[in-house]
Amino acid sequence: MSNTNEYSEGAPPLRSEGRGRLDLIIEEVKTSEGQIEFQVTPDPRRYERVEADGEVCYIDRFTRVMFPIRLFQDAISTLPFYDLRPRIASTVDYAQERASAVEDELAGESLRSPSVEPARHREMQSRTTITSTPFLSLDICRSTELRRREPASFDRAAEILLREMQILVGQFEATILKATGDGFIAYLPHPAFTRQCDLIVDLGTSMIRMARDSICPMLHSSGLPRLDIRIGADYGQARFEQKTNAATGFTWPHVDSDALNLAVKIEQTARANSLRIGSSLYGLLHVQWLERATLIPTEDLPPSFNGYSVYEIG
Repeated sequence: MSNTNEYSEGAPPLRSEGRGRLDLIIEEVKTSEGQIEFQVTPDPRRYERVEADGEVCYIDRFTRVMFPIRLFQDAISTLPFYDLRPRIASTVDYAQERASAVEDELAGESLRSPSVEPARHREMQSRTTITSTPFLSLDICRSTELRRREPASFDRAAEILLREMQILVGQFEATILKATGDGFIAYLPHPAFTRQCDLIVDLGTSMIRMARDSICPMLHSSGLPRLDIRIGADYGQARFEQKTNAATGFTWPHVDSDALNLAVKIEQTARANSLRIGSSLYGLLHVQWLERATLIPTEDLPPSFNGYSVYEIG
C-alpha cells in the first residue's frame, strides 16, 4: 500500500518494507444468471472512518496508518487472491491424535503417521534468491540445565517434541531452514505475504498449545522430563544462498536477513510457552491476531532492540 499518511495519535506508525494489508468484510449481496455480486467493506474492528482534507479516509486502529478510500478502491480491483491455509482442520484434535500416537510409541508400538499428510520439506534452491518471508524460531526452555540433570531422558523427550513440532510445521505449509541445538528455525515461502504472516502466527500459537497441553504433559506422565518451549517470529527480506567450501565439498544454506536475526532475538526474550513477534510481522497480521497482541514494554527488552516494538500473542 502506498500514499498512506502517518496518523500521529496513539501508537507509533509501523512499516513493513512498504507493504500493508487490508482486512475486509466480504458479503454476498446478489446472485443472478450464474453471477455473484459481493459487497466489500473495511473491517470496522480495524478501521475508523474519518474525513481529511475533504476526502474520506480510514485510520488503522492498530498501526495508526491513515489512507484515503480511493486507495482502498484501487487495491480491491488489483489485489491477487490466494488459497493458503493449514492442512489440519483443528489444532486441538490434531494434538490429541499425535499425543496418543507418541504415548503408544513410548509403550513399544510403532509410531503412527499423522492422519493428515504434512507438506514435504523443501530444500533451499542452489541459486541465490532474494525474497520476503516470515521466520519462526523455536527453542526448548532451560535445555542446558535439564540435559545436565537427566541427559538420556531429556534427549529422548526433546527428540520426540521437536519431531512433532517439525511435523506441525509441514501442516502449515512452512518448511525448516535449519536446526539450532535444542530448537529450529522455520520459514514460509509463498507469494501471498499477508497469508504467510497469518499462517506463521497460527503455526506459532498452535505449537504452543500442542506442546503445552498435549505432547509435554504426556511425555511427563511417561516418566520423561517436563519440557516447555518459547517462540519468536518476524517478517522481512531475506537473501538465500547455498554456500560451498570448494576445498572440502561442504555445502550449507546461508541466509542474510534482519528478520531472521530478529526472530531469534525475540524468541530469547519470550517466556516459557509464549509466542512473541516483531513489529514488521505485527503490521501485516489480520485483525483477529492484532486483537490478541500485547505490546512488551521497552524496559523489558534488551537495549539491543533500540526501541523496536515486540508483541506477545495470547
